[in-house]
Amino acid sequence: MCPDARKIVCPASEVFPIAGGRLPTDTFCMKYGIFCVILSGLILSCSGQDRGLCFLEREPEKPRCAERGRIGLVLGVSGLGDNSFNDMQYAGLVQARLSMPVTGFVRAPADARPETLDRVFSDLVMTDRCSLVIVSESYIMVDAVLRSAREHPEVTFVLMDHAAVALPNIASSQFAQNEVGFAAGYLAGRLSPGKPVGYIGGVDLWSVRDFLAGFEAGLARAANGSHLIVEYLSRIPDFSGFTSPGRAHSLAETMYARGARIVAAVAGASGTGIIAAARRLGHLAIGVDSDQDHLAPGAVLTSMVKRVDVAITNFVGWHLAGRLKGGRAYRFGYRERGVGLTEFEFTRTLVPPDLRRELSEIESDLAAGRIRPAGADL
Repeated sequence: MCPDARKIVCPASEVFPIAGGRLPTDTFCMKYGIFCVILSGLILSCSGQDRGLCFLEREPEKPRCAERGRIGLVLGVSGLGDNSFNDMQYAGLVQARLSMPVTGFVRAPADARPETLDRVFSDLVMTDRCSLVIVSESYIMVDAVLRSAREHPEVTFVLMDHAAVALPNIASSQFAQNEVGFAAGYLAGRLSPGKPVGYIGGVDLWSVRDFLAGFEAGLARAANGSHLIVEYLSRIPDFSGFTSPGRAHSLAETMYARGARIVAAVAGASGTGIIAAARRLGHLAIGVDSDQDHLAPGAVLTSMVKRVDVAITNFVGWHLAGRLKGGRAYRFGYRERGVGLTEFEFTRTLVPPDLRRELSEIESDLAAGRIRPAGADL
C-alpha cells in the first residue's frame, strides 16, 4: 500500500474549515513581516532557473501511487516575500500540506517569457508528476496554462483570479473584491469627512477594478462628503505597476499632499511603497491581499484580505476528493470566508466602537447577500 493512499474524508460543506471571519494578525506566521518558509522541517530548497521550492515530509518509495496527492503551485515572478498575493498562496499550500496527504512543489519563474513559463509547467507535470497545478499570475500565464492543459488532459489546472475557461481540466477562482472593497470604502469614508480618499491601483486588471467598484460604493454609502482620487501605476499590457514601490511611494506622497488622509494600496508588491509613505508622513494606508497591518503598525488602517489560502486549501481538498470541476469559476466572497478586513490590531483607537459595530453589520449583510455592491465588468 502506498504511504499516502489513505482515505480522504471531506466535510459536507463546500468550504474546508480554515480560520475564517476576520483574520488574526499572526495567521500563517506572517506577523511582524516574517513569513515562515521553514515550518516543522517541511521546506527544502531546490535549485533551478525557475527558483523552485519544494516541501516534502518524505518522498514515497513509489511516486506513481501518490500522483493524485502531488500538488504544484506556480507563484508570480516576484516570488516569495512580497507580503501579498504570493505569500498568501504559499501559506495556503503549507496549510494543505499540514492537514492533507499531499506533497507540494512550488516554483516562481525567473521571468514571464513564454519559453520560461512552458518549462516551469513541463517540470511540474513531467518531472514533479503533479496532478494539480495552481497558477498565481493568471493574467500573464494563461496562454502557457492553455498549452499545457491541452497537452496534458490528465492534469487539472487552477487559474487564480480568472474567468472560467471552457476546458474540462481548467478551473478558476474569482474573489469578491467588490465586497471587501465596499467595507473598506465605507470605513475610509467615515474616517475622512469632507476629505479626499486615495486609491492607487497597480495595473488596471479586472481584480483591481473590482476592488475599486466596491470601494467607491462603500465610500458613497458612508455619505460623509468624501471623494475619491484614483490613479494606476501602469496599464495593460504593462504590468510593472505591481513591482514599482518607488513610483507608488511618490504617487502616494502626492495624494497625501492633496489632502487625503487615507490611501488604499491595491498594487501588489508596490503597495509597500504606499505604506512607507503613509508611515513617513503620519497618514494611513489600507493594505490588500494579505494582512499587511504589521508592515507599519499604526500606519495601515486595515487590510482588504483575499483569502487565497482558503481557496487553495479548498481546491486541494476538492481535488483529492474528486470534486474539483473544470470549465467553471469558483467564487470566494464573505459568505465563503474568502474575503475580509483585518482586526485593527494596531489601529483600534482610530476606529470608534460604534464604527466597528457598523462594519460588523455591513460584513454580515454582505455575507447574507443583503448588500450587493456592483462589481467591475470582466
